[in-house]
Amino acid sequence: MEISENYDYMIVGQGIGGTLLSWFLKKQNKSFCFIDNNHHHAASNIAAGIINPITGRKYVKSWRIEQFLPIAKLTYSEISDFISTTIGHDKLIYRGLYNIHDENTWETRKTDEVAGQFIVDRPNSEEYDGKINGVFSYGVLKGGMQVQFPIIIKKYREYLRSNGWIKEERFEYDKLKINEESVSYGNIQAGRILFAEGYQAQFNPYFNYLPFEAAKGDVLIIKIEGRPFDNILRHKVFIAPIDDEHYWVGSDYRWKFADDSPDPLKREELIATLDKILNVPYEIVSHIAGIRPCVKGRRPFLGKHPEHPNLAIFNGLGTKGASLGPFWAKHLIAYLEDGIDLDGEVDIKRFVKS
Repeated sequence: MEISENYDYMIVGQGIGGTLLSWFLKKQNKSFCFIDNNHHHAASNIAAGIINPITGRKYVKSWRIEQFLPIAKLTYSEISDFISTTIGHDKLIYRGLYNIHDENTWETRKTDEVAGQFIVDRPNSEEYDGKINGVFSYGVLKGGMQVQFPIIIKKYREYLRSNGWIKEERFEYDKLKINEESVSYGNIQAGRILFAEGYQAQFNPYFNYLPFEAAKGDVLIIKIEGRPFDNILRHKVFIAPIDDEHYWVGSDYRWKFADDSPDPLKREELIATLDKILNVPYEIVSHIAGIRPCVKGRRPFLGKHPEHPNLAIFNGLGTKGASLGPFWAKHLIAYLEDGIDLDGEVDIKRFVKS
């Protein structure tokens, strides 16, 4: 087929990873096009987009959050201006503490030089008083955010469509032709191709040697009239506001699953948990599921293919994609365009035997 379109970059996958890559390419005045089939169960389409500075049962600081957070806030603010829709919202995160031991452990975290800056001293819990069951007290975090991934992807996709920069189809690897200075796919030619496919990268023949660990999560969208909660609650499950009446409810993800469809058993588990902890009436609007691109070692995958330097990957953002995505997307583009060294913690060379 004769080449009729030529770009600096071809990007496979228009989830949050691919969208962020193109954003930083755009800032460098590089041309790009997407190939994406808008996979219904992609993680970006159902993610709550929560940036949580303190995580885990021991309330430890999220990995390098002090580096990631400023870049994330700036990037989401710039994208909000570009699509004329606010997609990043500063939120407090209320963590349920279940006994005096939890409370004492939380108090000790305030003395940590880095973690302490994210902890609210003497928090006000009136927002949840009388509406939540089973909590001894609350630990409250500041510096958190909620990023509306589905809105970013939808609005940005409209921009891509209007310019003819997206092919809405399934990428077929056997149609990719790799040359010394470029790649081609059908009638498209590009200097490089970036794979930002989320969990589907495990089927990519060029990068399937990487240790992917796809994880499935089920989510309920519920309606609570009167918007009783403006912030994010972490109490057995996450409850995060979507709009004036709707909330995102999700819990842990799992590593073993048969397919990407919503699991009726997980639905019942989420409902049982909500019935225990919520002291306000709610209505279930929908039950959805998605596959997250988690990886062994919990560090993203960035870098060039060991034999084909015009192929690169951006993957493994996992459950912390809202905080990790902007920093590492910017980092990868700087590596490809400006020649900086890739950070060793994320460089896929760590999996290539010398």
